[in-house]
This record gives sequence, C-alpha cells and structure tokens, in this order.
Amino acid sequence: MIEEQAVEPRADQVVLEFEYRHADMTDGFRTLVRKRGVAGFIYRPAFLVVFGLLGAALLALAVSQGDNPVPGGIFVLWAVLMAFAPHFMGRASLKAK
Repeated sequence: MIEEQAVEPRADQVVLEFEYRHADMTDGFRTLVRKRGVAGFIYRPAFLVVFGLLGAALLALAVSQGDNPVPGGIFVLWAVLMAFAPHFMGRASLKAK
C-alpha cells in the first residue's frame, strides 16, 4: 500500500506547482479527439458547420412542406453539442480532480 508523505521543500530547491485551468483541459481534449484519425473528423469545425447547415436546410424544408421538423432539429442540435463537447469534458475533468 502506498502512503502519501508530505515533502518539505529545502531552501536550495524551487518547487513548481501547476494548477489546471478550464482552457488547458479544453485544449487538451480538443487535441486528443482530433488526433483520432477518421473518428476525430467529426470534431473539426468545418465538418460541424456543414452538418449544422445541412440540418438547418432539412429543418427549413420540413417546415415549409408541413413535414416533421424533428430530424433537421436533431442535426442542428448534434452539431452544436459536438462543438461544445470539449468544454463539457474539460469542466467534468476539473470537477473530478
């Protein structure tokens, strides 16, 4: 079993402490998901914009023809949520720390 021990800094040592911030965690998650090959493609801003515009077009088409607008709304909602996913993951990681 590992026991935690307090370490007293000596006078000739410099102790560096790093405190994680939300921006650090968000950038880390954003980099991590983009390096995952094809799976990271869905986190690219250009892909999310195109996907959101496709959803908006489907939504407008469905509303103008009197059809069910839910599929278009799901596309738009998914694009917005995926754009903010690194922020959500970063915040959750900071709370877990």
